[in-house]
Amino acid sequence: MNSYFPENLDNTILDNLVNFQLGNESVTDLFETQKKGVIGIINILKEKNIAILADEVGMGKTIQSIAIISILLNYKPDARILIFAPREEVQRNWVKEFDEFHEHDLIRKHSSSKLRNLLVSGKNLEELFTSDNFEKKIFLTRTTSLSFMNFEEPERFNLILERMGSFDLLIIDEAHMFRKNNRESNRSDMGMKLFKEAQDSKFKNVLLLTATPIHSSKDDTKNIVSYFEVSKKLLGTNSEEILKEICIRRLKKISGRNKYQYREEIATETPFSKYPKSELFYALYQKKLIKRIVRERSNGRKHESRIFFGYLEAFESFQIDTISESSTKSEGELNYTEDFKNVSIEKQILQDLIEQFQINDQKIDHPKYDQIVASIINEDSIIYELYKTKVLIFVRRIASSNELAKRINQEFNTIFLKKLNRILLQYFGQELKYTNSESIREQIHEITNAYNESIEEDHSKLEPENEESTNEDNINEKDILHLFRRKNKKFESKDKLERNHLQKFRARFTENHSIFSAFFITDLIDRAKFADIENYENSKVNYFKSFSEAYKIKEKKKLSNYYENLDESFLTLIFNEVKDIVSQNSDIRLEISEYIKIGLLYGSPYILDFYEYYLQSLKETENLGKERIDQLQVFNRMQKIVKDNINKNSLKSFIIEAIKFFPIFKSKISGSNKDRPNSIFYSQDPAYGYTSDTSNKSVVDSFNTPFFPYVLVSTSVLQEGVNLHFYCNKVLHYGIAWTPGDNEQRIGRVDRLFGKMQRELESSEVENPSLEIIYPYMPNTLDELQLSQFLKRKTDVEGIIDNLGSDVRIDKEIKLESEFENDWKNLYLRKKDPLANDRISIPYPIASKIN
Repeated sequence: MNSYFPENLDNTILDNLVNFQLGNESVTDLFETQKKGVIGIINILKEKNIAILADEVGMGKTIQSIAIISILLNYKPDARILIFAPREEVQRNWVKEFDEFHEHDLIRKHSSSKLRNLLVSGKNLEELFTSDNFEKKIFLTRTTSLSFMNFEEPERFNLILERMGSFDLLIIDEAHMFRKNNRESNRSDMGMKLFKEAQDSKFKNVLLLTATPIHSSKDDTKNIVSYFEVSKKLLGTNSEEILKEICIRRLKKISGRNKYQYREEIATETPFSKYPKSELFYALYQKKLIKRIVRERSNGRKHESRIFFGYLEAFESFQIDTISESSTKSEGELNYTEDFKNVSIEKQILQDLIEQFQINDQKIDHPKYDQIVASIINEDSIIYELYKTKVLIFVRRIASSNELAKRINQEFNTIFLKKLNRILLQYFGQELKYTNSESIREQIHEITNAYNESIEEDHSKLEPENEESTNEDNINEKDILHLFRRKNKKFESKDKLERNHLQKFRARFTENHSIFSAFFITDLIDRAKFADIENYENSKVNYFKSFSEAYKIKEKKKLSNYYENLDESFLTLIFNEVKDIVSQNSDIRLEISEYIKIGLLYGSPYILDFYEYYLQSLKETENLGKERIDQLQVFNRMQKIVKDNINKNSLKSFIIEAIKFFPIFKSKISGSNKDRPNSIFYSQDPAYGYTSDTSNKSVVDSFNTPFFPYVLVSTSVLQEGVNLHFYCNKVLHYGIAWTPGDNEQRIGRVDRLFGKMQRELESSEVENPSLEIIYPYMPNTLDELQLSQFLKRKTDVEGIIDNLGSDVRIDKEIKLESEFENDWKNLYLRKKDPLANDRISIPYPIASKIN
């Protein structure tokens, strides 16, 4: 019997050790579920030394794990814990969760502040185990680091083992990444060496976390536990027996409903009716592919004749990646050593065919691209309402991520250009035009040059130097909203033009030397407090804290007459409608004001509206065209204009929505960037392509707000361990997932508690809400064949992990000789089932593991 945990752990003892409330008493059912999970897992560990927590995504497996760590350290203060998170994004999420325990003081007996101070995080084992970290007890690293380690030299490997020492608890997050135990990948080989073959038993207890213990094969669970020496205690000989023995899995319920009651799977055709050349291209492509496969089979090369789910590159993109992203960087999840033999066959056929069409000057359009873009944004779209329908798109290839985001942004730009040209024509008498010979930056200079007034307070400081961290190499020079963006200094040599009128307009509101920086601040006291903060962006003090420090200084001074003469901000009218959030606290008001200002001017289409109101105020006060404007006149007139238009384009309702979200933004979203929380909005676009190469990590945080991006196009790098649910409940599988487990992980990014799905289920204003899961496909092609077979496979896997009682046979390759099942949509697409709560029980219940 394991002596590291309390003998008779129950709710009473647990409540004295850990507070699961997280400051929110409204979700007691979830906290009770988590408490039972902790007790159940500890009981399994005490008996078996290995346990699987396989709760559905969004039920707090990380929180339960931190609670287990706390209990272990409470009963064994010298305990050591090693945690493997799958990749960098998930590793950061673990740190956030530890921070939240620290901030809310959730560990009662074992001080949460002490617990957080015991944590050290590193990108690999060598970085983690140094003399500097000798006093730490909790070690956090990445599973992907094993893929890049090479310990063929015994001395080096033994040195790492010696530095590591032994551990009382090993936690593997997203443990399905170890579902292959054939040692044919570096991760598999290193995992076996580290977890099982070290001379001493380094890991006394093992906790495996995964929402998909059956991920791609019914042998997955058996393979996963085989990595660990402690698994020898298990009685089960197959995955289902092992799951019953050591696994706890509960289905998540949102507003009393499980996923089968609100998920709606939709297969959408992207036909060739408008693309006759593309139809010819795909006919030739499929003919060549099948002919090659038949030849390989006749020559006895069976492996080369197989095509796996998701590998058909032609059905996703004509832009060929050197290799699929998931095989190279942090997402490697299949046996690419073998599987890419037949991938290269398909890739070569595709490449040769594209070159043939190009030689004959034949342009090929990809039917999926255009129709997916049109389903998201078109000329009839109301851009001010699109934050309500954010979309998460998953692709398989880097090329698809970049191209889809680019095309969606082009559609936004068409709308933005039309609006900006109307404004320019009204106030400057000219329009922008897309040309090959002249950039739109040059055009905007020419159009507004005569009206390019200076900023009186400080000509040299238009915006904080590092305010925008955009990678300029990824900027499309024709993007309209980028005209407002100041280029980074390191790229300024590429653009010798002076800052244009649009850049100076936004600088007035973001630079503290301008009185327009107080435009969004609601009352005199707040403005006085704000006015005393000088160079706060360049100081190293806490961003929020600087306001309270400035207030103490202001109490000793007389209020500036200049600020007394500024008219009341339009935000005051809105604040009065959300008093419960804004409160009477001046610091909170200032934080919200800054959040709204940066969000509107950097992360929304409303910047065009405010630019129009600014020009209108210049004209009405006869300041348009003056080098030095009367700022007070313009400021006050613009406040009036904004108030008069507060209900236009849903501005008021959007700001109210953003304010209502502010408490979550402050506690959940901005936690990793507390010094400059609003900086996440600086470098966003309406659509963003996210890959393992993306350096702008704030995209994920910004997607979780009402501001840009409205569409996130990601490779598999974001399919695990990342929360994207606050404003999104629609997932589009542009590139089909490799496995049913990957498919479920993708959906789990938005199918979570406390997000948009829950708000809609609890709202009386939303009729028949659903979480849409969309699978686009090309009809009557191999694309339709692979989708129909994949959905059948997914249905079979759900039968095991959710214990639905299906007769399961799991294949991982497309059966090319099979015919379409005419009724595949009705057979395999999940539709909302109102009675699912009554039909479906807890897959692997906890009751037997508590007693």
